Amino acid sequence: MPHLIVEITPKITKSVDILVSAMQQALIDAELFAENDLKIRVHVVHQLVKDQVPDCIHCQLHLMPGRSVPIRQKLAEGVRASIEAIKLGFPISFTIQIFEINKDTYIKSVIGC
Repeated sequence: MPHLIVEITPKITKSVDILVSAMQQALIDAELFAENDLKIRVHVVHQLVKDQVPDCIHCQLHLMPGRSVPIRQKLAEGVRASIEAIKLGFPISFTIQIFEINKDTYIKSVIGC
């Protein structure tokens, strides 16, 4: 825990490694999680509806319950700042949402060993 699921448009794939490293470091810098507990997945999406800025990064940060609103805001701001610090050379639209995982329905297991 936590799980950071990131959606990016194809143009951003050239910078995916540096983006993931920056977001990972932002979460580590928050001093709330062990590095080996972070799970980051990136998916390339093709927008069907274009807004004024055609390229985007959308993040979903899934956490176990119990984090205060100020802590969740700090995490969201840290991820945003880590992306903003990278100069991609073109404008992007950035969004992040933080979700609390329902412990009653969350299952984690290793299968197929």
